[in-house]
Amino acid sequence: MMKENAQTEDDREAIRDFKEHMRTECKAMWQDFKKDKKACKAEWKEGKKGEKAQWKEEKKRDKEGKKCGKKCDKEGEKSDRLIARHVTDVTIPDNSELPADTPVTKTWRLRNAGLLAWPADSQLIFISRRGDNLNGPERVFVGAVEPNQEVEVSVTFITPPEPGRYIGYYRMATGDGVKFGQRVWVSFIITSALAPAARTADPSAPLLYPAVATAKAPEAADDVTMY
Repeated sequence: MMKENAQTEDDREAIRDFKEHMRTECKAMWQDFKKDKKACKAEWKEGKKGEKAQWKEEKKRDKEGKKCGKKCDKEGEKSDRLIARHVTDVTIPDNSELPADTPVTKTWRLRNAGLLAWPADSQLIFISRRGDNLNGPERVFVGAVEPNQEVEVSVTFITPPEPGRYIGYYRMATGDGVKFGQRVWVSFIITSALAPAARTADPSAPLLYPAVATAKAPEAADDVTMY
């Protein structure tokens, strides 16, 4: 009877030792698993970080490439066409009040903003699109202008005899009539009509102006007309 009890106690001791061993082994395996999991997570984060940095670098290069491409395209456009830019109005700012039936001179400062010199037969021509038929020259000789140089161009005309708002449009062109660059304009207001006896024009001559002009100063969207 005592022998059986002793064997039973030994068995129980062995079972307890086995369970303790298993708990220790499982705990060690669990700790190793958590370490591996943490290492994998850190590696994954590092990989994501590297991918994000690479994506940003590629995006930056792509943006720089597009910017360079646009710049090259712009330079290419400049290289094969004539360009005229309006710099400032030297005389008669927009919507100036002018006396009726009086000679006046409008002067603009223009710049050759392209890479090609303007030809020797360049001229500023009157264009009637949306404008009044001002009593002035149809074209004014300008001549050759080198790239990045500025030139002042003037047009003298006679203001209308009747009150109203008037505007006339002009644009640079080559000798054979090919227009280039921005439009420029003269915009003014006649506030009162000149008395008939004070007019210097021949009464029998045809009137080039409407009785009351309705043309308005150009909107911001019309300030630049490029071709």
